[in-house]
Amino acid sequence: MKVLHIAETIRGGIATHLNALIPGLQTHAGEDNIRCLVPDAHAADLDAVPASAIRTFRRPSRLGGLAPLVVASVREIRDWKPDVVHLHSSFAGALIRPIAALTRARVVYTPHCWSMARETDPLKIRAYGTIERLLSLLTDRIVAGSTDEAVVGERAGIASSRIALIFNGLPATPPAFAPGERTDTRLKLLFIGRLDRQKGVDILLKAIRPLQDRVSLEIAGDAVVADSSVSFEGLTNVTRLGWISPAEVSRRLSVCDAAVLPSRWEGLCYVPMEAMRVSKPVLAARVGGLKDLVLDGQTGFFFEPESPEALQTLLEGLAPGDALAAMGEAGHRYFMDTFTAEKMTGATWALYRDLVGGAVQLPRNQPRKEG
Repeated sequence: MKVLHIAETIRGGIATHLNALIPGLQTHAGEDNIRCLVPDAHAADLDAVPASAIRTFRRPSRLGGLAPLVVASVREIRDWKPDVVHLHSSFAGALIRPIAALTRARVVYTPHCWSMARETDPLKIRAYGTIERLLSLLTDRIVAGSTDEAVVGERAGIASSRIALIFNGLPATPPAFAPGERTDTRLKLLFIGRLDRQKGVDILLKAIRPLQDRVSLEIAGDAVVADSSVSFEGLTNVTRLGWISPAEVSRRLSVCDAAVLPSRWEGLCYVPMEAMRVSKPVLAARVGGLKDLVLDGQTGFFFEPESPEALQTLLEGLAPGDALAAMGEAGHRYFMDTFTAEKMTGATWALYRDLVGGAVQLPRNQPRKEG
């Protein structure tokens, strides 16, 4: 079986996803039978994928890369003749599904957070939902990375029979990293991600501003699009690290007390998995796929979304010590039970086999219930 993965952009979570997924799929199909088509400027992000499996297209800008994406996709589908075309995120999903549907290939789509889940305007939600519902008719299966993502798709009118719930996953062992050092006695938090509206870093900064003598924060990431609501002025308890390597992410997590995710919306985000993998608890807004990733009061805590006050109140009740460490250990067990790359790749391979005629039942790994 030959499978072609296509993405218009992979920077961030999609690269993490493909780095976890592709090597496992290659153990099932063989290295030569799994390929990725990605922007040339992003190819280096696929550091776990053999170079022989990567095809690229020019992407001088987001809009400027759309025509090259279509041309390269048509060429690759025509010449390589994959059995499955697996599309990632909204632009590739919208542009390439109509093309792939005209071929003999089975079409799979992973939204990596629905476009309608990112909006609050009812008209936009309805419009995006209509587009996704129509495009679903050209799709053999849509992979929802979280329970919430499956629910949002069904709410938009997509048939539940077209949606497969397969949780994202990471390799069970983190990248090798040098031991970190801890000198600060304050509650030490780590934020990982883009500095934009979705990730809610403005909410986090407002929450910790009154707590500078009690809380220290490291920020791994940077702005992709300028956001005027993000202000670091007067914050002496914040250290900006910029973008750092996966190994450095694991090292920084290993010496913090908790990872914090104040997101306004999310799919099944990888940051909580990275934290749980090194036995750290997660503090997260109760939104989207994060609801699958945190067992409230067991592996971390939820707080109300878009509420700096709620996050501040939560932080005021926390301190470094055994209670948070025990939550981190519980989180590691939850990660190993539910969110490993081995589970994700096994379920994805079973899905492909099912679509192309193999008699393999699709696994639906479910989250552990709270309590």
